[in-house]
This record gives sequence, structure tokens and C-alpha cells, in this order.
Amino acid sequence: MLNSENLKKGLKNFRGSLVQYSHPLSELKYSEGANYFIQNAEAHWFLDIIASFFPTKEMRNFLCTYLGADPNSGTQLKFGSYLVELISNGKRASIIITKASSEDKKNLLDDEYENFPTNCPAGKWVFYLNEQDVLNKDCTRQKDFC
Repeated sequence: MLNSENLKKGLKNFRGSLVQYSHPLSELKYSEGANYFIQNAEAHWFLDIIASFFPTKEMRNFLCTYLGADPNSGTQLKFGSYLVELISNGKRASIIITKASSEDKKNLLDDEYENFPTNCPAGKWVFYLNEQDVLNKDCTRQKDFC
């Protein structure tokens, strides 16, 4: 497992995605950047939680990383349907999922995903759950996504 600093450095290399990964038990697709995080933070459980929250093909689920911009800037309204934040101190973590286009930032997940034990590297790890395909030109051209 990488430490927080090395994980952040590695994630900066992902701008767009030519490869699409699939969760084995759901319709969830995810980018190379999301895969890098999941593998190097040993956070397969994170992917399972996201996949279980969106179990059906209610939308074309695609999880991608979001780097280099303020998540409160409004940029997410153009690109993402859901903002997914994994906040960890290295020993305990919380996952927050909110509608990106909503003024109400109420967590859509149950309380069971708040302050649970984990060894995930410390940091605020931000993702978007998009309705867009991984190879969508808007997603791959936007330098702060995927």
C-alpha cells in the first residue's frame, strides 16, 4: 500500500482514461485513476460500497477521480452526477455521497459508512460518479477528471 503522499503523486498522472474497468458484481465502471487508487490504497471495499449503493443500471455508472480543483467550485455540475468523498485519517474513514447538482449536501449513504475502521491512507479522496462513459470526450479532455 502506498502512503498518502505517494498515492497523491501517482494520481496526478491520470487525466482521461483509455481503459474501462468493471466491478465484477455490478454495472459499475471505473477509470484508470479510480483503479489506481483502489489497488494502491488497498480499497477494494470502497468499490464494493459504491457498487452496492448503485446496484442497478439506473444510470450509466462510471467512477472517476477528481484532482486539482475545488470540489465546491461548481465544476462538478457540468461533469458529474454524484460527488463521492472518502475521508480517512489512516485509522478511521467516512464515505459521503451527495448529488453534485444539489444545493442540499446531505449524505445519501447510511450512518454505517461514517467513522468506520480502515487502513486507507489519510486524506480526502474525491471521486465523481458520472452518467458518462469512460471514453466520453468531455471526460477525457477535462484535465481534472478521470
